[in-house]
Amino acid sequence: MHIEHIEKSTSWTKYYRDNKLPSTQTYLSVFGTWENLRKELGLNVKKKRDVISKGEIEDVLKKHGKEFKTRKQWDEYAQEHKLPTYKTILKHFTYEEILDFAGKPKQRNFSKEELISLALKHRKSFIGSSMTQWDEYAKEQVLPSSRQFNWIFGSWSEAKHEIRKQAQKKSDR
Repeated sequence: MHIEHIEKSTSWTKYYRDNKLPSTQTYLSVFGTWENLRKELGLNVKKKRDVISKGEIEDVLKKHGKEFKTRKQWDEYAQEHKLPTYKTILKHFTYEEILDFAGKPKQRNFSKEELISLALKHRKSFIGSSMTQWDEYAKEQVLPSSRQFNWIFGSWSEAKHEIRKQAQKKSDR
């Protein structure tokens, strides 16, 4: 009767409250894991890694790729449409492959001098940001990603150090 709601412990959590049934924790204390409960009930138990294949993710990117703008935005869209998260996609593909499947233009490679110049123009955002924060800002401003700085300078912290140094030289003039 209630078995269709035992798909995931999160599904059961809402369902048991609405129907005055045993809690998720009650089942976990008896069976140890939600997977053990599902096995005991004779339900098909899927491992997370089996839920979606690399080919299926490629198909998702081809179909929904136009919606791929930032990681945060994608994860919200993915949750709304029951699609894999950015983290799941990144387990199967590189960022460049994701852009390719999504039909998004790839970023061009910048020289060290170009990266320094761009970072200095946006130094307030660049110097105080993490890689993730910079990537979100960079997408909005159509600037190179943190990966390019990381690649050219050897690390994100080294890129920031160099930009601080260059900013100091500029202010000393």
